[in-house]
Amino acid sequence: MNTSALYEACRTGDIHTVQQLLSTLSIYEINHVEPNGSTCLHAAASSNHSQIVKLLLDSGVIRSILDKDGHTAMDVAATEEIKKLFPRSFAAAQARFLTDISSEQTFEWTCHENARYGWWFKCCIENEDVIVAVDRIIEDTRFSDTASTHKIEYLLENARETRDPKWLIQAYSSEIGLYQVINKAFAQTASNIGFDSTNDFRALAGVFSRHDVLKQYRYVGKCYRGMKLSIDDFQKNYKVGEILLIKPFMSTSKLRHIAEQFATSSSTVDSQFLSVLFIFAIPEFTLQFRDNVALDISCISEYPHEEEVLILPYTSLVIQAINHLPLGLIEVEFGWYSFLRDSKSSKTSLYEQPSLM
Repeated sequence: MNTSALYEACRTGDIHTVQQLLSTLSIYEINHVEPNGSTCLHAAASSNHSQIVKLLLDSGVIRSILDKDGHTAMDVAATEEIKKLFPRSFAAAQARFLTDISSEQTFEWTCHENARYGWWFKCCIENEDVIVAVDRIIEDTRFSDTASTHKIEYLLENARETRDPKWLIQAYSSEIGLYQVINKAFAQTASNIGFDSTNDFRALAGVFSRHDVLKQYRYVGKCYRGMKLSIDDFQKNYKVGEILLIKPFMSTSKLRHIAEQFATSSSTVDSQFLSVLFIFAIPEFTLQFRDNVALDISCISEYPHEEEVLILPYTSLVIQAINHLPLGLIEVEFGWYSFLRDSKSSKTSLYEQPSLM
């Protein structure tokens, strides 16, 4: 059973040959599954060649590829030292699971006006075609200067060829500059004026919300996200009973301690900012919805240990409780806001639409 020169160099620890080959091979060749059902990253990790593992990870190798036995390279790593090379850096993980923004920026990420109409904005997103979502990303010039363009292209091309939305989730979860650009675009879209359903990355949101393949990943339960909020923003906008609209994708974790450590150890050192832990309770009745509202992407992500739950755009939430803990952390507990249930209780017309002026 013949394996490639790169695979053999990774297996035997020939770092010089690995360096030479990485400079000439495409990302497709680097991620190639060998006839023995393994990859170069599996070979280096299982053979305890830490420097080669670092080189491969820096070159854009995909962490989540499985070998013939269904194991990732991290699963077969020979030592704990090797396993520690696979997670995101603390700074990168903090950027993903902590929102650290000024009061002006906060309004971009959450909206109070028309907050109860998340359902309406979701209804305006009709796409569930993977290829359309891929094309919208490829056509966007904001990705042309991304350092990991080759990895973006690899993941998107696989999504196009297979029409499998899980490749899009891998692209979103990777450290390739994709999720930062996408979420900034969502945050900057207005939710109180005309809504253009073809603009920006709503095609991607449509796939994540509607594609049948992703329904098996629907999540019910609690998840957490760290926040840094200005005192002014918190006092004005965070009250029990307040309804908020979350405009972008929101990465949360099933593990409280992950979000909590980011909330309490932010690089922002300012007496005008508060350490806040958002607690989201996703109820079982959301499983009855046509659209997905939160996806457990831990088994698809390149970083499964983060236990990530992805809350999808234009989600309406209601604040159910605010708790001030002894060490200064503030808990804000959110429940899922259901316009239909609220309308039945208040006899509001189900055909009422948000103000567009």
